[in-house]
Amino acid sequence: LTMKWFLSTAGVLLIVAATFAVHEASHAVTGHLLGYQMYARINSSGLEAGEYRSNCDRDLVTAAGPLVTLLQGLVGAAIAVRYKWHPALTAVLAALMMRVLAAVASLSTPNDEASLGLSWGIGYWTIHGAVILILLLLTIATVKRVGYEKSGVLSTLGIICLGMAVIVVTEPYLPALNL
Repeated sequence: LTMKWFLSTAGVLLIVAATFAVHEASHAVTGHLLGYQMYARINSSGLEAGEYRSNCDRDLVTAAGPLVTLLQGLVGAAIAVRYKWHPALTAVLAALMMRVLAAVASLSTPNDEASLGLSWGIGYWTIHGAVILILLLLTIATVKRVGYEKSGVLSTLGIICLGMAVIVVTEPYLPALNL
């Protein structure tokens, strides 16, 4: 193993952790701005106690995470295409895989997109499908425009999956941010 491989892997894992942290923090910050006491962990967030005053407040807090993650994908794709900077593709891939994981988690409990779809009466999988499709198209377009090698994309995806597994397993042991 080379130092370059180690640093590259560490960079991918850092981007994955930041993707999760920023997603969850966006829920908590939105709730806080609406006047609620919120917490955020690396892979979860919510009210400290009580309930939302309205369905609109609940939906705004719920929508903040996927919107910020979509924004991450858009910015990552723009930077990767504009500057041919490979770590920016990692940001797009991390956003995509995070929302794929959220869809898988929704098989047992509604995640952000499923909760919004139910609240808005447009179906359990509609928003999941739209968010994943947008991020997938961004990923494909970025890979094609920048010319990433298939092996590089696949190895990055493998490291992202490893990072997501570590986050899910270690979350109960990590601190929470309270707002």
